[in-house]
Amino acid sequence: STTDKYILKFKVRIEKQNTNKPLTLKVDKHISGVQMLGYSGKIKYSASNKSVTIVPPILTPDKNPCQAAWVYKLILN
Repeated sequence: STTDKYILKFKVRIEKQNTNKPLTLKVDKHISGVQMLGYSGKIKYSASNKSVTIVPPILTPDKNPCQAAWVYKLILN
């Protein structure tokens, strides 16, 4: 049998002074993974049953997938 996974995407506007600041979101589902669209590296995160905290990667200009906003994909169970 297969396990159904739900995906939630959200966009974060990039502000130069806050690009490496962790981002905490309230969620009502269990998070099993976080990805950044256009970025192949691993995204650090920690999740509880009510929130997820994402640590943005440190990106050089040639690795940055977008100059205006990043889109994270949360994989939900």
